[in-house]
Amino acid sequence: FHITPEQEVLFANDGQAGCMQGFFQVVVAAYLGEERNRDAFRTDEGIPWTSQHPCVFEGTRRLYGPLYEASLLSEWLPALDGVQAKLEGGARVADIGCGHGAATIIMAKAFPRSEFHGYDFHESSIEIAAQHAEKAGAANVKFEVANSKSLPTGEYDFLTMFDSLHDMGDPIGIASHLRTALKGDGTLMLVEPLAGDTVEENAHPLGQACIRLSGAVPSWFRRVYVDDVFSLDRCDVADSGADAHLVCGGRDARVIHRGRLKSAEKRQSSGIPDGSRTRVFATKAGYLDSGGHW
Repeated sequence: FHITPEQEVLFANDGQAGCMQGFFQVVVAAYLGEERNRDAFRTDEGIPWTSQHPCVFEGTRRLYGPLYEASLLSEWLPALDGVQAKLEGGARVADIGCGHGAATIIMAKAFPRSEFHGYDFHESSIEIAAQHAEKAGAANVKFEVANSKSLPTGEYDFLTMFDSLHDMGDPIGIASHLRTALKGDGTLMLVEPLAGDTVEENAHPLGQACIRLSGAVPSWFRRVYVDDVFSLDRCDVADSGADAHLVCGGRDARVIHRGRLKSAEKRQSSGIPDGSRTRVFATKAGYLDSGGHW
C-alpha cells in the first residue's frame, strides 16, 4: 500500500506532534459509548470523567504528550521568570490533573534535582502514570490519587495544570486553593486551549472538531457544574484559564505564550506566533479578565 507524506504525519508517526492517532482513539471511545452517551443527553445527567472508556485516557496521552515534548522544555518553562533556575537547583513541584503523567515525566527527567508529584482523582490513570514513570526511569516523580483542593499549604515552588482546569467543576475555587499551596515566591503555570469567545472565531477545522468531540464525550456537559459553581468548559475551545476570571490572588500574572488555534489570517492580524495550539498562563497568583488584563 502507499500513503503520502502528509498522511504519514497524521497516521503513521505515533509519538510525533503532528500525529492524530491519539485523537482518533478518543473518537473511537465516543462510538464505543454511543448508547450510554445517548442516555446522558436524554437525562441531562452527564457521564463522570472517571467512567469514560479507557481509550479516552490513553488517547489523550497520545495526543497531548508529543505536544508537551515539543514545547514544554524549549518554550514554556524558559519563558517563566526564575522557574527554570529553581528546577535546575531543586524544587518541589506538583502537576494537578496529571492523567497518565506525560508532562510530569517530561519535567522530572529534565530536572533530576527537583521533586515532582502528579495528582489526579482517577485511580486507573495514576496507576498507569506510575508505570510510565518507571519505564522512563524517572525516580524523582511520585503519582498519587488526590483531590485538587487537598494539597498542603505553602509546600510547592511550582504548580502546573496541563489542559485540565477547564474540565474541573470548581475552577475558581481550585485556583484559589492552589494559591495557598504555593510558597511565597511560587509560580502556577496553566496550559489551556487557545480559542475565541464567539462561535464565528472557532469556525475553523480544529475548532469544529473540538466542538463535535466534546459533544460526543458528554462528561463535559451537565456534570461540570458542581453546587452551582461556574465551570470554564465551553466545548473545549473556550478561551479558558484566565478568561473566566481566574482568581488566585497576588499581582504577577501574564500570558506568556499564545499558540496556533485560530486561522493564519487571524494569527497575522493579532500577532499570535505560528507555534503550538495552546495558550500558556503564568502567575504568582493573579486575577485576569477576558482580555488577559488585570
